[in-house]
Amino acid sequence: MSGKTALAKMLCIRQIEKDKPVLYIDAKKHNSRWNLIEFKRTFHDQFFGSWDHWLRKTDKLVVIDGLSENKDAVKFLEAQRSVLQRVIITMDTDIYRTYYHADQRIYSYTEMQLREINRWHQEEMIRKTLKQTTGRDISDGEVDIIERKIDEIVDTRIIPRYPFYVLSVIQTLQAFMPQDTNITSHAHCYYIFILGRLMKAGIEKDDGSINACLNFSEYLAKAIFDRREQGRSPDITWFDQFTQSYKENFVISDEQIQRMCHPRYGILQESDGFRVRYMEFYFLGCFLARNSIKEALTLQKMCQRSEVERYHLTLLFVIHHADDHEILESIILNTMCSLENVRPATLSRSETDRFQRLIASLKSNVLTDSSVEEQRRESRDNNSDHKDFSEDSNLEYEADEILKVLKNNRILGQVLRIRHGNIERRALKDLIEAITDGGLRVVNAILSNVDEIDALARWVEAKYPRANSKKIKRELIWLSFLWTMTNIEMVVDAVNKGEVRPILKEVVREKDNPAYDLIYYFSELDNANQLNTKILSDLKELWKNRNDLFIRRVAAMRTQFYMNTHNSERKIEQRFYEC
Repeated sequence: MSGKTALAKMLCIRQIEKDKPVLYIDAKKHNSRWNLIEFKRTFHDQFFGSWDHWLRKTDKLVVIDGLSENKDAVKFLEAQRSVLQRVIITMDTDIYRTYYHADQRIYSYTEMQLREINRWHQEEMIRKTLKQTTGRDISDGEVDIIERKIDEIVDTRIIPRYPFYVLSVIQTLQAFMPQDTNITSHAHCYYIFILGRLMKAGIEKDDGSINACLNFSEYLAKAIFDRREQGRSPDITWFDQFTQSYKENFVISDEQIQRMCHPRYGILQESDGFRVRYMEFYFLGCFLARNSIKEALTLQKMCQRSEVERYHLTLLFVIHHADDHEILESIILNTMCSLENVRPATLSRSETDRFQRLIASLKSNVLTDSSVEEQRRESRDNNSDHKDFSEDSNLEYEADEILKVLKNNRILGQVLRIRHGNIERRALKDLIEAITDGGLRVVNAILSNVDEIDALARWVEAKYPRANSKKIKRELIWLSFLWTMTNIEMVVDAVNKGEVRPILKEVVREKDNPAYDLIYYFSELDNANQLNTKILSDLKELWKNRNDLFIRRVAAMRTQFYMNTHNSERKIEQRFYEC
């Protein structure tokens, strides 16, 4: 689903527009018929003219799209090198790695790979798609809100950020609503992806066939999980044994299993389990949600070790499937205990005193003469370079605890976004507080005060006598500042759900500390379609209540960055300039 066929056809069209000879070959239709006679038939299907004249051209291009593991194609192309000098072949990455990577006959080809689109291209797709459906240009703030909804689903660690998936998410969120309220609209989106592949693989569209495949996939996902827990991976022999065992308890035909293992459209691979990564987590989450009582210990283990990526991703899908409040409560309770011995940061003057000199040295005016479009593109390019933590990292215990909080906040943030309508207000307040305090504990987990920074600077100087402790201290303060602001932004992202902003405001009033005030103001900015008098009033109130250089400066910088990347009415922008 990376867009190989679209690219292949576009290459052919470009050749035709330049009056260059070209031939498009759909590899799926050729099967074993790899010969010049078949190419001649394809030529006459696509063009009027002389095949012999086309064949004598030296600058002709043949584009072969969607090649599978058929070795006859490569054998034929190798034999026809004198006739077919320019050939482009597209195929799935897993097919290439499995069947062709070590094939010496393709060493003369140049290997290329379709990469995921970046955030800026994603934004362009959002604007164009929604303009077609709404008939109007949408504001920068509206793009931000829609982008966050897409990013909740099209996560580069679950689903690749290919145009197909981005557009499918937009269309699904607009056009589809889950008839089964046991799953969220986000899970319904993944379900549409899976259902589409089953249909293309030839599975009958009746409920019996679809349900048989889904049930098989749920039990397979749980069996794969159990095997991975034992430190082993699925293989063909194990898959055959699982299939035989499953058929002793449930009805499913060999043909249905074969179609699920379709080499191009299937959702399964006999040697590796699920063809696409998110499917394993989707079906495992579904199984655990349906069997929550029986699998209580498994769910508890996942909550306690949520820093492990496969547990964290599975829990996200459990939340999407679960309609049992006890599951949600268990997840919430089990994700509130990390770093409980670390006091949440308040960003009071005593805590931010280490930043005062740094803040004073920063430019107070970060507005730019560049266009909003240029600034948004730069911002998206920076976001595209962001790398998440990996479960393969060699982390110490303390770092694991930090990572657990970050993963927990993502889980709780999903609960807040998708389950706020069926959770009581008091519980929502507790949830917001748990997310915020968790992130603020991470702020204080490392380099949280001047004494700690001084001690670390002296240690580095003692270990490396040529080092300059003053310079080291300045760098550590800068690192501490970046760590603080990064985690503040991550909290904002987790609690940033428009429908719960009034509840967030209640929590902020009750907490009455600078950190909560700053988080609330940032979330208000992120939910604004453009600057308005409400945001201006919030900024003035923040400055009035928190007469501290750190709070004022970071709030002003955040506002200016928003102004750099969002179009607003000139009149209201001028009022912000005057602040």
